[in-house]
Amino acid sequence: MPNQNIKDLTEKEIEAQKRITEIAETLQSLLPDGEGVNLDTVENELTSILSAIRKRATERYFQEQDSDEYYCPICGQKTRVKQKRIRQIIGLTQYEISRRIFLCECCGIYYYPLDQKLNLAGQFSLEVRKAALLLGQRIPFQEASDYLYRLLGVSVSDQSILTLVESVGEKVHSEDLRLVRKTVDEEGFVKRESNDSKRKEGAAYLQMDGMMVQTREEGWKEIRNGILFAEDHRVEIDKHHHWIQNKTCFSIFNRHKNSLEAFKRRATTESSQFGFERYEKPVIIGDGAKWIWDYADSYHPNAIQILDYYHASEYLGNALSSIKACKREKNEFFKQLENGEVQQIIERLEKQPQTKEVIDCHRYFMNNQSRMKYNEYKNQGLAVGSGAIESTHRTLIQSRMKQAGMHWKKKNVQSIASVRARYESGRWDEVVDKYLRAA
Repeated sequence: MPNQNIKDLTEKEIEAQKRITEIAETLQSLLPDGEGVNLDTVENELTSILSAIRKRATERYFQEQDSDEYYCPICGQKTRVKQKRIRQIIGLTQYEISRRIFLCECCGIYYYPLDQKLNLAGQFSLEVRKAALLLGQRIPFQEASDYLYRLLGVSVSDQSILTLVESVGEKVHSEDLRLVRKTVDEEGFVKRESNDSKRKEGAAYLQMDGMMVQTREEGWKEIRNGILFAEDHRVEIDKHHHWIQNKTCFSIFNRHKNSLEAFKRRATTESSQFGFERYEKPVIIGDGAKWIWDYADSYHPNAIQILDYYHASEYLGNALSSIKACKREKNEFFKQLENGEVQQIIERLEKQPQTKEVIDCHRYFMNNQSRMKYNEYKNQGLAVGSGAIESTHRTLIQSRMKQAGMHWKKKNVQSIASVRARYESGRWDEVVDKYLRAA
């Protein structure tokens, strides 16, 4: 039997090749000839022809699939054919498929059996929805609409793209919330640790920070972003830049008064899924925001805490500029900062003129002294900068939601951010399968 199956398959392939050759020969006779014919003109002509073939073949195929009779799934009675109605579908071309309407006179319900075979919600095919969602989560909706028309010759309004992205984003966010409820308890701690107790070599990083998005209702509102990645996920581009693969990104928009707690619970959930605590060196890097270190102390007490070096150097630079320190003195201060000699810097600042910048720097260093052992961190091979979260701000939110003149409805911010986070985390195929293909 297996040999017979292989034989049948081979015969089918041979038959398919014959058919393809015949079609190609037919199409060749329809192509233009003479001067000025090149690859571009042939491709354009074939695209038009193949689009017409796709339309005709698809419409005929499904019309032949339409049911001649239909039995009501509720009462089991045979239904009566009422009429045929055209359904317009926008795919890689625009289809007009005629299908029968059946009425169950017992239940008073109309049925469209062919619609079930089409397995299509709404007026757009899967390929169009995939393209619209991909573009809509990355560029302005009107621009996405224009791109779709120019690339695929498909007309999808900016409002339709907005509706699609918002709908999928709401579903993604709802799933994220279900995972949080499943993973953490009412106090925000992981309910059950993973059975996988195997330690992972190297360092893993959790970075968190907030940024602002402009809303129509309340002006600028905060959205908090997070990123998780392992040290061996960093690919060096040049001396100062890295690209991170296999990262996990997440966002919570500050829409409600308990949004900070929601973000912390989400961070704990993502950390658990990532296996952050199982790494030899779990590291949290952040700026001086109190909420970051409160979260680290409570939920990741074993993690190495590092104050972002560039925030620290910015405070120190502003302080030294305010007192007009000379180049030699600045170099001495920054050398001490690199060596983690924070106590010495604090003592020196206390002897300087107490400008606002000096006072701010002194307070900042006092509050974060235990997180500023930069020489020690570098000797361990650890990163000391929060460049990953700054890059996440740009790619996840700024590039999409902070372009000139953009004002967002509050209900749309989380939807866009949730879809963007899945894309940036390398989970786009999952979004397509769960929220487009399954629908």
